[in-house]
Amino acid sequence: MDFGFFPDAGRVLAIDAGVRGRLADSLDTAFGVVEGAGLPLAALRELSAAIRAHAIRPGVIALYGDLLPALMGEDEASLAGVVQQLAMPCWREPAGFRIVTLDDAELGPGMAERYRGHVQDDPEHVISLLPVEGDALREGRRRVAGAMALLAAAAPALHAEIDALINEIVLVKSQAGAGTLAFRGASSFFLWGALALNLAQHGSRVKLVEGIVHEAAHCLLHGFTLGGPMTANAGGELHVSPLREDLRPMEGLVHAAYVLARMHLAMGALLQPALLADGHVTAAEQAEAAQRYAGAAQNFCDAQQTIAVSAAFTPVGAAVFAAARAYMRD
Repeated sequence: MDFGFFPDAGRVLAIDAGVRGRLADSLDTAFGVVEGAGLPLAALRELSAAIRAHAIRPGVIALYGDLLPALMGEDEASLAGVVQQLAMPCWREPAGFRIVTLDDAELGPGMAERYRGHVQDDPEHVISLLPVEGDALREGRRRVAGAMALLAAAAPALHAEIDALINEIVLVKSQAGAGTLAFRGASSFFLWGALALNLAQHGSRVKLVEGIVHEAAHCLLHGFTLGGPMTANAGGELHVSPLREDLRPMEGLVHAAYVLARMHLAMGALLQPALLADGHVTAAEQAEAAQRYAGAAQNFCDAQQTIAVSAAFTPVGAAVFAAARAYMRD
């Protein structure tokens, strides 16, 4: 695979097809295990065919994440519940882009809690995740649409890649309190095709563009590695990260550095003089982009100093990160 740094929508479509093919193969194996148990196998076979044929909603792989533990734990009740939900017709429909919130009415029965579980994957750092409602949700949708339009004008190749990669933006709100962390955004391989954003942490249009690019870059890395690691460092080995207040394992630091390089690319695109002349951005927005462009470069350099000394890359991780490092060097 080409692990080049610059955006490539065609590559993303190929990655998506590979992820879906592996998912369908794994589901076929799982459905074979439960065959004859009175479950709707015809609908499940149709689901596998749909997964291979076209883009799917992130809820499918989120449900798959619950299917495996139920199978391995021989939990018949949980297994039956997940399989019955996978048999619902909505999961077989082609996924179109949508902006939703953390609510079962939009995501499907029980899906809001599943999404929380995949975003909240670190039991030592509890995150507050709540749905956005009413006027706030409508305003959030308007803001995301505006940020995507700006990205399309400034960096069409990056916009096209994100459009191919992401079919669901999940808007949430977060209230940090005792024992919890405030939430900016997240992605997960088990929410393939989705990213979650707290718009309160992305107050300006420039910062929202950066936030979307940030989380989409994590999604791209999940696709490059098929959910696997980029590094082989011991999990208990912690380092300072430029994007987090808490210490992070090397895997998190490498992800952060790659993401910073993509943020740098996006902020640099916003500095084009033609964008100001054509009215796509204001002078104040370009000044903000310039500040964030410089900040991304400095933060990448800070992270790179630790990575150069301490990272033990997997072969895929080495190739992916070398491309980002070359971009930042050049």
